[in-house]
Amino acid sequence: MKTSNNGLTSLAIIQTIVADPNLRVSIIESLASDFNLIEKIGHDFRLTAKGHDFISFAELDKERAEFKERENIEFRKSKVDLELAERVLKEFPRTKFFAWSGFIIGVLLLLKELYTMLYK
Repeated sequence: MKTSNNGLTSLAIIQTIVADPNLRVSIIESLASDFNLIEKIGHDFRLTAKGHDFISFAELDKERAEFKERENIEFRKSKVDLELAERVLKEFPRTKFFAWSGFIIGVLLLLKELYTMLYK
């Protein structure tokens, strides 16, 4: 494709390749938003850095699949974290009760020892 001095390419070039205007718009939107290969500037477009390095759509599909897999792993991790947090919240009152019980028993034993030490 022929570009101007500022790196812009006219959309007229795509008009020569794709005759149907609806298909042309969908291709341009897909290249711009889905694949991030071009940057639309009015009626012209410029290749992005990803567009300059573009080899094939198979590489983009592979990249997209890896991204989805990473998102899936993050989702599963957050789901496990949520389940653990819910379990901790369920056990919190019981743990708090045992902690207070231990504290009260400790204070009572301390007072008993002080009493036996002072009065005997």
